[in-house]
Formats: sequence, C-alpha cells, structure tokens
Amino acid sequence: MTHWRATSRNPHEKSTAAFLMAGHERLAHQEGPALPLWIPPQDLESVEPSAKRYWALQNPALRQAENVRRATATAMVDKIVRPELAGSYDHPHVEAVINHLMQLQRVALKSFYDVIDEMPSPPGIQPANAIIYFTKSALRAQHAGKTENALDELTAKLLSRGIPVGEANNYGVNRNHVRRAEKAFLNSLLRIVNRFDEAHQNAVLKAHFGYWRERVAVLLEIEAKASVVQRFRGLSGKALVDAIDRHPGMLTTYLRHTGAEAA
Repeated sequence: MTHWRATSRNPHEKSTAAFLMAGHERLAHQEGPALPLWIPPQDLESVEPSAKRYWALQNPALRQAENVRRATATAMVDKIVRPELAGSYDHPHVEAVINHLMQLQRVALKSFYDVIDEMPSPPGIQPANAIIYFTKSALRAQHAGKTENALDELTAKLLSRGIPVGEANNYGVNRNHVRRAEKAFLNSLLRIVNRFDEAHQNAVLKAHFGYWRERVAVLLEIEAKASVVQRFRGLSGKALVDAIDRHPGMLTTYLRHTGAEAA
C-alpha cells in the first residue's frame, strides 16, 4: 500500500497520523457542521452549561473571523477619528463605533452566505491534507531556519511515528505525501475563499487556518502527554484514541487542553 491516498487518508493504525485522524473524527462527530462565520464567538461563561462544549469547539474559527472584523474596523476608525483618539480603543465612543462597524461587517457577510448557499459547493477540505499541512506548520515554528525539504522529512517522520519496524516503507508517510497534501489543502482552501468577495476573504481564510492550527496542535499535545501515562503504555495511533475516548473521553481531554474545561 504505497499509494498516496492509502497512506494519508488511511494511515497505518499505529501511527501518529492515525492518532490525529481518529482524534479529529471523534471531535468532528460531536461538534457538528461549522457555523457561518458571521456569527460571533460566544463567552463560555455566559452560555447554557449544556451548550458550553458545542461553543468551545466552534469558537476557534469564529474568533479568528471576529478578530479580522475588529482589525478592519479599528483601521477604519483610525482614519476618521480625531488624532488624539486614534488608537485609544478603550474610549467609549471609539469602541461604540468599532462595534457598529463590526456589526455591519457581520450583516454583510450574512447576506453573502445567503447568496452562496444557492451556489454549488466546491469540494471541502480533506482532513488528512489539513492535518499534514498543520503538522508541518507546527514543526516549522519549532525548527526555525529549516529548509522546506528538511521540514517535509521531519513531518513525514513525525506522522509515521509508531509504525512497527519493517512496515514503514509500505505504510509510512514520506515527503512526497507531505508536498501533495500541502498543495491539495491550499487548493481546497482557495476554492472556498474565492466564493466570497474580497472584503470577506481574509476572515474566511483566517477562520480556517485558526480552526485547523488549534485542532492539530492540541491533538499533538494530547498524544505526547498520553504516551507517558501508565494506563496508556504500549498504545499508539487509533488504539490510543480509543483508550482516551473510553476514559476520560477525547472531547473532555481536548477541552481541558484548550482551557475550555477545568481538569
């Protein structure tokens, strides 16, 4: 099984790639469809307890879109307010203007969603491609100065971790898989972003990046910490996800790592 699809979308069950894929699938099953990005993120302390976990999973993408709206609004305000108030966003009148401009952006984006809902949808992002892309992104942050080739090798090695010796050549991820997945992810994201007008493209782009960056980073952290826990000794890949899901639960573990729930 050396075909790219076999190794990236259906990784070896003991590999880190399998852990990331299975972990994401468990979370995606519970978070449901992504909310439209005109909806603002919710304060987890203010929502109903029964809805807290739902919003904790939805907030990363919504927060990124909201940050773009605020940056756009504050840039506009800087151009129109008196010089002595520029940059003083804690001034109540300035904050009121910023909030109004952000609401106008939400209304405009909502109207755009109403339009594109009637249009054919492009193929969505394949989770395997996003996982590979953001695994490499995490390694890039850890290894500043590494070449792209070196990062591709590091990414492939990390995703293939856990595969028994002798099986890696047939089932492991290699740097060609990484490059293809990287290109496929960016092409899929571009098709999604290009459905929106220029005024909203940055918010859509940042939302997708924010969602996947956090998802992959937290899952990698969960895997690293679980690997040294006595009751998980000897487990890796999908089996480790299954064990975590039995107790204390993958969603519970994930939300504790993001700070959305107390340990």
